[in-house]
Amino acid sequence: HILRPDKHYWYELFALAYPENMSLYREMLRRDPSIQNYPERLSAAIAEIVKRTGKDPTGRVPHSFRASFDLIDTYDRNDLMPELLLLALLAYYATGDGEFLRSIWGDLMTVVEGTRRQHDSLGTGLIEHYMPSDYEGMSRVAAEASAKGLLPGLYGGNVARVLFSGPMYVMNSVNTFDTFSLLGVASFTGDLWAASLKAMAEAARREGLEGAEALRGYSERAYDSLVKILWNGSYFDDWYDPVSGLRDKAVLSAQLTGEWYLRLLGLGPGLDQDKVRSALREVYARNFRRWEGLLNGTYPGSPRPSMVGDVEEPNGTGILNRVGSQADTPWTGVEFGVASQMIYEGLVKEGLELLRSIHDRYASWGLYFNHLECDGHYSRPLAALTIPNAIAGVAYDGVAKELTISPRLGSPFRGPALVSGSLLSIESAGPCPGVITVRHVDGLPLTLTSIRVDARGCLARVKVNGAEVNVTVEGDRVKLGEAIKLRPGDVLEVSLSTTG
Repeated sequence: HILRPDKHYWYELFALAYPENMSLYREMLRRDPSIQNYPERLSAAIAEIVKRTGKDPTGRVPHSFRASFDLIDTYDRNDLMPELLLLALLAYYATGDGEFLRSIWGDLMTVVEGTRRQHDSLGTGLIEHYMPSDYEGMSRVAAEASAKGLLPGLYGGNVARVLFSGPMYVMNSVNTFDTFSLLGVASFTGDLWAASLKAMAEAARREGLEGAEALRGYSERAYDSLVKILWNGSYFDDWYDPVSGLRDKAVLSAQLTGEWYLRLLGLGPGLDQDKVRSALREVYARNFRRWEGLLNGTYPGSPRPSMVGDVEEPNGTGILNRVGSQADTPWTGVEFGVASQMIYEGLVKEGLELLRSIHDRYASWGLYFNHLECDGHYSRPLAALTIPNAIAGVAYDGVAKELTISPRLGSPFRGPALVSGSLLSIESAGPCPGVITVRHVDGLPLTLTSIRVDARGCLARVKVNGAEVNVTVEGDRVKLGEAIKLRPGDVLEVSLSTTG
């Protein structure tokens, strides 16, 4: 369901989002008004226009499916393009299934090239957002004129809102915070994009697929621009628009979701970790309220609408930050994700305090069964499933068959981990000297060729169900002499001792 020219009439609609395409279409209609009334002529006209301008919406990703995979609601989100890449790669890195990756590689590259073509007109290497980019940030003049009856009927609805808002005729820069406007380049989509390209480049390198070097270059360019344009010394600004010069300095809680995905994938960080930790500290300090939760975003030094009523966002756009807005409320799925990211990054106290807040709030409200988001019964709170692995410091690279264990609560530690269809129990009696025990509790077999622990300068012995396994230690890796497969009931022990 990736948008392509045969997806009528979503393709035609999103092609006409661009002013350049719309201008040519209007000229065509002046010469031949019948184009609008015959499907074949309309599609042929749009194809000709796209060929001339290069403004091709191919590669866009649908927002959601309603009742059927054939019932799509919109293609207006540009954060879904890197998110699709990361979701697909989660499956690849969890399983190491190269055949699966090769079967979808062409589609993933279509999304990559579509994103670059549609959302990087200034060459920053980041995803650009164009107005209107959220459902409440459209023209206030049109809304007020409609409310006062100055533009009645058809003209008082979306016609006036779209025409007055621009420059896009159809929104194509909405993000998951769909009443939170982003303009120019933004930290949320920028980091998602850079991380998705990094993960794509590494996957291509491992599988020998086309585009590995180009993808690596795109990722490096994106990270470089993200820091140069948006890093302010303590966190990443919400957005900056190079065309208007406007800047939004909101502290967005989900600003580094891409780095969180890299943790889940078992890959190295894309950004300097000191910057990541600094940004997360600012998120905690600015956005966390013990009995309210982690707000999606706040403006340092500016009043919250929940305290004073609707206020203009302090960024020069004139867009209102409204009472009950998505920015000024918590979403549990974001809270769980940020909490697990904090714990992964060593901000354990902050992450656990956030989790305690979620638990206490929903338990006291009697709503433990329904964590609220934009609506009830959302799936995003399933991000809570990443919490056990964050606490255990566990990640599994299904391609390299490598299990990383680094408990964040210190030693002794005992807790669960969810890895590639397997439920594990992790016990740690200290790094070196000490013993780390992995019990396979339930689920699919788990193949291992190496284990990453704090093994530098240590001797290591590994046993599986009491039988010794040949190993070598290379830095923080304990490499197994041959691959082993853990099944339910199996126990692996890593004993570390100091040299000499």
